[in-house]
Amino acid sequence: MDELASYTVVSCPPPWPRGESRIHTAVAGPPVAVVRAEPWPEVITRPWPDGLKGLPWLPWLFGHKRTTAHSRTVVRRADGRPVLRLHEREPIFHRTVGIFDADDERVGYCRGVFKGAGDGVAVANPAHQVIGTLSKAGGSYRFTAPDGGPLGEIAAATGGYVVTATGERPDTRLFLLAAALVLISWGRLPAP
Repeated sequence: MDELASYTVVSCPPPWPRGESRIHTAVAGPPVAVVRAEPWPEVITRPWPDGLKGLPWLPWLFGHKRTTAHSRTVVRRADGRPVLRLHEREPIFHRTVGIFDADDERVGYCRGVFKGAGDGVAVANPAHQVIGTLSKAGGSYRFTAPDGGPLGEIAAATGGYVVTATGERPDTRLFLLAAALVLISWGRLPAP
């Protein structure tokens, strides 16, 4: 959400589907965006690494084609316009979640650490250059650039997760929102 520097992500409790959330500005009021899973049948015809067309032999051998989700998480503004799309692929060595912008173009991905190696999450661009890493700092996660500069923070608060971007680049806010939603869906953030 390029115009927002601070907002709260509130996960919807059951019976809502897992991962469905509301995004509020720091000021109380109606949600400015909604997060929910939507069908994505184009994953079959979209070229690899976004989809399954042209899948390399190793993921195919591990059964990646059978287990790939045919839905993805979409963040939509209150007026229905998409802001961000996330698609989690079946992990082979580590979990990855593709990040797509409002125009449905891949702008990067979130990558978990190698199986069982810790809690860290890296956010990289399509050229595999790390934009920032998330590391646990007490009860929150800090988003830092490769040079050590702060880009933002995700912290548990009463009723939700407060996300605060400190980076100057507008795409940093998009990546921080994606990382927050990934951490929530992976269950890595402490309960609010």
